[in-house]
Amino acid sequence: MKNAFLPTSKARKVNKFLEKHEIDDSFYIYLQRNSWLARFEIGGKWISRTTKQRDKAKAVTVAIKVKAECEIEHEHGITIHTRGASLVILRSFLYAIA
Repeated sequence: MKNAFLPTSKARKVNKFLEKHEIDDSFYIYLQRNSWLARFEIGGKWISRTTKQRDKAKAVTVAIKVKAECEIEHEHGITIHTRGASLVILRSFLYAIA
């Protein structure tokens, strides 16, 4: 019997970057399928966030806003969650209620 929570081979498919646009040093946006992904460095760690934008100009604006929000969180000692951290939090929550 298949486990519904394990990804299938189709889900493991790696998305390719179609285009890269450099905003600043250590700050880029990448076109991935049909939306732009912001990638930047804060505190020696690389952070990736989706802009949920299809237009490059709008994606740059959203990326700048997202980076500023992450910088503020970092300055105030708030942990910037990555997808991996989110999964750990979710799993611990599910374990706690089980």
